Amino acid sequence: VVDGEVGPRQFSKGRLDDPRIHAVADRVEVILDDEARRLFPSKCLARIVIETDREVLESGLTGGRGDADRPLSDDELKRKFFVDPQRDP
Repeated sequence: VVDGEVGPRQFSKGRLDDPRIHAVADRVEVILDDEARRLFPSKCLARIVIETDREVLESGLTGGRGDADRPLSDDELKRKFFVDPQRDP
């Protein structure tokens, strides 16, 4: 949410000390979804609900990118596992 992406840079040393990360984490609530629980472990699904002052946005029950039914492209795999030295010193 803070960076708009999840990759190696987001897990680098010191990132968890970023106060912006703590500000977002303090506003997250994890709730067990009955339907996702029923389908686990054959499927690992989640539902994301974001509440703002003006609206509620919901993803619906979905699996993550990279699951067997939603595979990553070669370029997405490279971005996921390798830091671009030009971008992230």
